[in-house]
Amino acid sequence: MRAKSLRLMAPVFGLLAFVLLSTVAYADDPTVRIPGGCPGRSVAVPAGSSLTLVSGWTMATRGNTQAFANAATGVMTINGQPVTPVQSEVFPIPFDTEPFDAWRVQWSFTTTAPGVGQSMVVTFTIVLARGVADHEFGIGQPAIIPAGQLFPPFTCTVTGT
Repeated sequence: MRAKSLRLMAPVFGLLAFVLLSTVAYADDPTVRIPGGCPGRSVAVPAGSSLTLVSGWTMATRGNTQAFANAATGVMTINGQPVTPVQSEVFPIPFDTEPFDAWRVQWSFTTTAPGVGQSMVVTFTIVLARGVADHEFGIGQPAIIPAGQLFPPFTCTVTGT
């Protein structure tokens, strides 16, 4: 009987924890990661709060990532107007198993979130000034990422709530 009660209570406590933690994250971490943090190309954020928009690129080796960062420009717009995102230093992203660590460079821009019911459209892409090698975790020949725009701009509509 006690085991059955505990099984029935577990989802309730899990839901409660999810709601409480989600609320804290929503209030304390107004960061939108593009594209992953913008499911369905839209996201709600606390109206009028400080908002950080982030996107980046991850590669297999530090050297390749540094070469990529040196050749790359993050291009971001808000409501069609260009903004100047800040490029980070190259930093490691550890995986659970060795030797497959990865390295990342990212761009961020801090602004004010839209007011209640208002929205802004954010786009992001990366443009390379020259081709860059990626050694794909050290397996086989490197892939060469050509110069130019890497992908069509990701779009995210950010709405203040």
